[in-house]
Amino acid sequence: MKIRIGIFAPVLSQKKLTGIGRYTYEIIKRLPEKFQEYEIFLIGNKDITQNPKREKIDEIIEENRFFRKLSPYIWFRYLSYRLINSLNLNYIWSVIPITPLNLKNSTKKVVTLYDFTIYIAPETMKFQTWLNYKLFFKKVIVESDKIITISRGTSQKLEKFFKKKADAIVRPGIDKNLFKKLKKKKSPFKYDYILSVATLEPRKNINSLIKAFISLKKEGKLENIKLVLVGGSGWKNKSVKRIINDYNSEIIYLGYVSDEKLTYLYNGAKVFVYPSIYEGFGIPVLEARNCGCCVITTDIIELKEACGKGCIYIQPDTNSIKQALEDFFYKEKTCNYQNEHIIYWDDEILKLKKVFV
Repeated sequence: MKIRIGIFAPVLSQKKLTGIGRYTYEIIKRLPEKFQEYEIFLIGNKDITQNPKREKIDEIIEENRFFRKLSPYIWFRYLSYRLINSLNLNYIWSVIPITPLNLKNSTKKVVTLYDFTIYIAPETMKFQTWLNYKLFFKKVIVESDKIITISRGTSQKLEKFFKKKADAIVRPGIDKNLFKKLKKKKSPFKYDYILSVATLEPRKNINSLIKAFISLKKEGKLENIKLVLVGGSGWKNKSVKRIINDYNSEIIYLGYVSDEKLTYLYNGAKVFVYPSIYEGFGIPVLEARNCGCCVITTDIIELKEACGKGCIYIQPDTNSIKQALEDFFYKEKTCNYQNEHIIYWDDEILKLKKVFV
């Protein structure tokens, strides 16, 4: 008899995938091939628009019109048990930190934890996200039968804050056919550029990067070099958007771009800067490195795990970013990539088998 796994992944109802959504999408895409001995279902109270394997993974969606209008958090926590229990699942796996109540004893709860922002940088969170984490995060960790984390850093914080060990560490990987060095490394623009890829929200700390860039410009440095920003709009970002608008001849904001275009941007950049205050992992630094771009990023364990040896590590403040850029462009202090640092999705997904047994 096949093991039956239900996956609650409301992030796959989004139009554009970033962060958790991208991580989940890449895992779902590979599950049918790697887990042929399992029956896998996607469940939720919203239509799923980003199922990469719709022909192989069934979608079980709430039919009650009123329940479909509810927040996915509320629905999954308090009302999903009817649907889940009817499926006779061995496991219900939530890819966001929330667990359902009133399940059959035979159905084990699995959750993926990405970071501990609620404890480390709560002021950077969107209010609704902060509220959900405040209400449910501790309960999730206590109630879960199995916990997956996305990095050793997140796993260590799970032990630090809750004295619990992760059952598996499944790191984000890269698509080796996509994020790679191109034969011709050339700027897609008529100018050289510094690249950063991040949602415009406080934790990503793009404001400090912009201030460092503008300060160097005012000193007459970085002539003919622009700052290119890629990523969604985010939240708590009015001041950042205002500065981008004020310096729109020097700062180019592209918004969300396709992975194919992103590969060209990584390959064409002079340097990639990712000054995040805190991350659970840091997919963009892994992608940038594997495209051969020198990476300047924050000196924390999670980003070191993502970027590996040879990247330039700094403190996430304006002066440190400015100094790193100055050293890179004027003192030839660049990255020292002596070995490949590649994390493949196919290898990471196999680690899930010790969770679903």
